[in-house]
Amino acid sequence: MGPRERAMAVSNSGGDLLSQIIKRDVAKAARGAALLYIVNAIIVILFDLAIFLIGTPFFLFWVRLTGFEWILDSFATVIALYAVAAFLWARHKQGAGLGVHFYILGLLGLTAGALLFSWGGVQFLSAGYWLRQYHKSGVARSGMDGGEVAVYGNQSLVNQKSSRLVRIGYDIPRSWIKAGAVAFVVGIVLYYSRYLVQASFGLISAAGIGWILLIDGISLVGSLFVQRMYMQGYVRLPPSAGYDDRTQPS
Repeated sequence: MGPRERAMAVSNSGGDLLSQIIKRDVAKAARGAALLYIVNAIIVILFDLAIFLIGTPFFLFWVRLTGFEWILDSFATVIALYAVAAFLWARHKQGAGLGVHFYILGLLGLTAGALLFSWGGVQFLSAGYWLRQYHKSGVARSGMDGGEVAVYGNQSLVNQKSSRLVRIGYDIPRSWIKAGAVAFVVGIVLYYSRYLVQASFGLISAAGIGWILLIDGISLVGSLFVQRMYMQGYVRLPPSAGYDDRTQPS
């Protein structure tokens, strides 16, 4: 997608407007993540229920219900309801305390081992990152490069360092993306190690841990590509729009 160039005013001093846009986008990210959790929970429950009622289809001969699936169904239902509650909270009132719940929900989604949960988990983590940093310092910085974020026009956020539009829900610290890349590689190794070594850690096998890391790596690294390819564009900033990059995220 080609870069978008628009000559519009960038506001650094409109704290109220910046706060309103961040709150709006945080609520949008929480809504999208909650929907992903709900859809994934429904898929998991219906899949297990179908196998329980009608048996295993011949093309899924490797699937066997062991009873542990009902625990996973309960887990999926609980975190989906938790996600809905957090979204409703975000619509009503936002603060640093809500950011903690977003982080918890994000980590729960990453441990579920399902793509939609993992993808929603990244969105919750992004929303938590933005909410906590703004309420803590009063300054919004992109997690990608530490560039200070300002209001672009009246509806969008722009990274003054890179001249890119910022999308809360996908903008996360670069260190998290690097961790996702490592998780992806480790996940592949662990997942395919089942053909060599049968190892387990409590109720979950090494291959199961590898699958979770593999999915989470895809989600974390994929957030960068999705934002840059589909949800972000370059804008033309006025010459007077400088930035202060003295503080960089880890």
